[in-house]
Amino acid sequence: MASLSEQIEQYEDRSDLTPLIDVVFLLLLFFVLTTTFADETFFPIEMPTAERAVVRTLDDAAVLEITADGQMALDRAYVRSRRALHEELERRTEANTLRTLIVKADRKTHYENVVWVMDVMQALEIDEFSFAVREDER
Repeated sequence: MASLSEQIEQYEDRSDLTPLIDVVFLLLLFFVLTTTFADETFFPIEMPTAERAVVRTLDDAAVLEITADGQMALDRAYVRSRRALHEELERRTEANTLRTLIVKADRKTHYENVVWVMDVMQALEIDEFSFAVREDER
Protein backbone atom coordinates (compact mmCIF):
# COMPACT_ATOMS: atom_id res chain seq x y z
CA MET A 1 0.00 0.00 0.00
CA ALA A 2 1.32 3.42 -0.98
CA SER A 3 1.94 6.04 1.61
CA LEU A 4 -0.07 9.23 1.75
CA SER A 5 2.76 11.35 0.30
CA GLU A 6 3.09 8.97 -2.67
CA GLN A 7 -0.65 9.18 -3.31
CA ILE A 8 -0.52 13.00 -3.21
CA GLU A 9 2.42 13.08 -5.64
CA GLN A 10 0.61 10.73 -8.02
CA TYR A 11 -2.57 12.87 -7.85
CA GLU A 12 -0.66 16.12 -8.47
CA ASP A 13 0.69 14.80 -11.79
CA ARG A 14 -2.83 14.76 -13.27
CA SER A 15 -4.16 17.93 -14.83
CA ASP A 16 -7.48 19.31 -13.65
CA LEU A 17 -9.89 19.83 -16.57
CA THR A 18 -12.57 21.61 -14.57
CA PRO A 19 -11.39 25.17 -15.40
CA LEU A 20 -11.13 24.26 -19.09
CA ILE A 21 -14.67 22.91 -19.12
CA ASP A 22 -15.89 26.07 -17.37
CA VAL A 23 -14.26 28.26 -20.01
CA VAL A 24 -15.74 26.20 -22.85
CA PHE A 25 -19.23 26.51 -21.37
CA LEU A 26 -18.79 30.27 -20.89
CA LEU A 27 -17.71 30.64 -24.53
CA LEU A 28 -20.67 28.55 -25.67
CA LEU A 29 -23.03 30.69 -23.60
CA PHE A 30 -21.48 33.88 -25.01
CA PHE A 31 -21.93 32.76 -28.63
CA VAL A 32 -25.48 31.54 -28.07
CA LEU A 33 -26.50 34.86 -26.53
CA THR A 34 -24.76 37.11 -29.07
CA THR A 35 -25.59 35.26 -32.27
CA THR A 36 -28.15 36.83 -34.55
CA PHE A 37 -30.21 34.41 -36.55
CA ALA A 38 -30.81 35.03 -40.25
CA ASP A 39 -34.05 34.48 -42.11
CA GLU A 40 -34.60 30.82 -42.67
CA THR A 41 -34.44 30.26 -46.39
CA PHE A 42 -33.43 27.36 -48.56
CA PHE A 43 -31.23 29.53 -50.80
CA PRO A 44 -29.20 32.66 -50.03
CA ILE A 45 -31.33 35.33 -51.70
CA GLU A 46 -30.60 39.05 -51.97
CA MET A 47 -33.99 40.67 -52.32
CA PRO A 48 -34.65 44.02 -53.98
CA THR A 49 -35.79 47.01 -51.96
CA ALA A 50 -39.12 48.86 -52.12
CA GLU A 51 -40.19 52.18 -50.66
CA ARG A 52 -43.83 51.25 -50.04
CA ALA A 53 -43.40 47.72 -48.72
CA VAL A 54 -46.11 46.35 -46.43
CA VAL A 55 -45.18 43.90 -43.70
CA ARG A 56 -47.11 40.60 -43.83
CA THR A 57 -46.96 37.51 -41.69
CA LEU A 58 -46.19 34.05 -43.02
CA ASP A 59 -49.22 32.40 -41.42
CA ASP A 60 -51.12 30.27 -43.95
CA ALA A 61 -48.74 31.28 -46.73
CA ALA A 62 -46.45 29.30 -48.98
CA VAL A 63 -43.06 30.86 -49.71
CA LEU A 64 -41.54 30.38 -53.16
CA GLU A 65 -37.84 31.23 -53.36
CA ILE A 66 -36.15 31.89 -56.70
CA THR A 67 -32.37 32.27 -56.92
CA ALA A 68 -30.45 34.44 -59.36
CA ASP A 69 -29.82 31.41 -61.57
CA GLY A 70 -33.46 30.26 -61.52
CA GLN A 71 -33.42 27.48 -58.93
CA MET A 72 -36.61 27.25 -56.88
CA ALA A 73 -37.70 26.08 -53.44
CA LEU A 74 -41.24 25.96 -52.07
CA ASP A 75 -41.49 26.22 -48.29
CA ARG A 76 -37.76 25.46 -47.95
CA ALA A 77 -38.04 22.29 -50.06
CA TYR A 78 -36.08 22.18 -53.30
CA VAL A 79 -38.21 22.05 -56.46
CA ARG A 80 -36.38 20.25 -59.24
CA SER A 81 -38.30 21.66 -62.22
CA ARG A 82 -40.96 24.11 -63.29
CA ARG A 83 -43.33 21.25 -63.95
CA ALA A 84 -42.84 19.91 -60.42
CA LEU A 85 -43.58 23.37 -59.01
CA HIS A 86 -46.71 23.67 -61.13
CA GLU A 87 -47.91 20.24 -59.96
CA GLU A 88 -47.24 21.03 -56.29
CA LEU A 89 -49.04 24.38 -56.47
CA GLU A 90 -51.93 22.70 -58.29
CA ARG A 91 -52.12 19.98 -55.63
CA ARG A 92 -52.19 22.57 -52.84
CA THR A 93 -54.79 24.65 -54.65
CA GLU A 94 -57.08 21.65 -55.18
CA ALA A 95 -56.65 20.58 -51.55
CA ASN A 96 -57.45 24.17 -50.54
CA THR A 97 -54.27 24.37 -48.42
CA LEU A 98 -52.73 27.25 -50.38
CA ARG A 99 -54.09 30.57 -49.25
CA THR A 100 -51.31 33.00 -50.13
CA LEU A 101 -48.16 32.61 -52.22
CA ILE A 102 -45.20 34.78 -51.30
CA VAL A 103 -42.61 35.05 -54.06
CA LYS A 104 -39.12 35.70 -52.69
CA ALA A 105 -36.92 36.21 -55.74
CA ASP A 106 -33.31 37.28 -55.87
CA ARG A 107 -32.95 40.76 -57.34
CA LYS A 108 -30.68 39.36 -60.06
CA THR A 109 -33.06 36.62 -61.19
CA HIS A 110 -34.21 36.68 -64.78
CA TYR A 111 -37.50 38.47 -65.30
CA GLU A 112 -38.69 35.41 -67.22
CA ASN A 113 -38.70 33.33 -64.00
CA VAL A 114 -41.00 35.76 -62.21
CA VAL A 115 -43.31 36.08 -65.22
CA TRP A 116 -43.55 32.29 -65.45
CA VAL A 117 -44.53 32.08 -61.76
CA MET A 118 -47.16 34.77 -62.30
CA ASP A 119 -48.49 32.83 -65.29
CA VAL A 120 -48.82 29.68 -63.15
CA MET A 121 -50.60 31.66 -60.42
CA GLN A 122 -53.04 33.02 -62.97
CA ALA A 123 -53.66 29.56 -64.47
CA LEU A 124 -54.33 28.07 -61.02
CA GLU A 125 -56.40 31.11 -59.99
CA ILE A 126 -54.12 31.99 -57.09
CA ASP A 127 -55.35 35.52 -56.50
CA GLU A 128 -53.65 36.27 -53.20
CA PHE A 129 -49.92 36.64 -53.64
CA SER A 130 -47.14 38.93 -52.57
CA PHE A 131 -43.55 39.70 -53.54
CA ALA A 132 -41.05 39.78 -50.69
CA VAL A 133 -38.67 42.76 -50.67
CA ARG A 134 -36.28 44.41 -48.28
CA GLU A 135 -37.24 47.73 -46.71
CA ASP A 136 -35.54 50.68 -48.38
CA GLU A 137 -32.79 52.04 -46.08
CA ARG A 138 -33.21 55.69 -47.06
